[in-house]
Amino acid sequence: MKKLISVLMTAVLVFAMGLAVTGCGGNEETKYCDEDFLKDMAKGLEARWDLSENENSGMAEEEKNEKCVQLELDEIGAYKDEKFKDTKLQEYAISYINALNKQKEALEYYDADYVKCDEMWEEAYLERCGLIVDINKEYGIPVSSKYEDTMKDMAKTGKKANERSAIEESIEKQLESNEATREGDDIVIVLENTSETTIRDAEFKIKYYDADGVNTESDVSYIEDWEPGDKTKLTFWAFDVSYDSYEITLGYIEY
Repeated sequence: MKKLISVLMTAVLVFAMGLAVTGCGGNEETKYCDEDFLKDMAKGLEARWDLSENENSGMAEEEKNEKCVQLELDEIGAYKDEKFKDTKLQEYAISYINALNKQKEALEYYDADYVKCDEMWEEAYLERCGLIVDINKEYGIPVSSKYEDTMKDMAKTGKKANERSAIEESIEKQLESNEATREGDDIVIVLENTSETTIRDAEFKIKYYDADGVNTESDVSYIEDWEPGDKTKLTFWAFDVSYDSYEITLGYIEY
């Protein structure tokens, strides 16, 4: 009898411990980090803005930029491996952390190739701004009212960055799907400005390759004052060019 009671008490104890671990419903409770991420993102942004706007920091440009990036990464870098309830927010979080790391990588070229550093930094900056706009619009980034003007400035930049990304994506899809043809001495492809924005200038590049995949020739072509809905014929010089294949890519857009 004593042995039976002992066994029953052990079973009850194990069951009770199981309830304590699993919680209600008998399932292990998963802690999601969605709210914590948004709060820490706000902390990182505020810390970065405080430093970037401090004209008496005594830091050189490279050191200050590096510190600004690190202030944000210190707050949210670890969220790349955390669990989110909202998968879209998780995608935003990972993309934003990646953009911070791109800025960090850009600074590695500060002394060796400043032009490359500046281009990489600006590209990642626009990406960050676009993500801040999206995250704030859909979830709300709880920055304090002190930073309201800074947030508005970033929102304007982010909106333009998102517009640019949408335009570039549309053009790049057309370059992949629209068929380029040979017309006399030229390679020709028809493209449409599917956006609601007039593109002041757009540069396109073509590279010609031989049978071994070696780039043998190249050319550029431009579209100016490209209005919404307009279709235009993009032309590349191909006279006396010997090639087995070619690739057309977008260089840049200005609007």
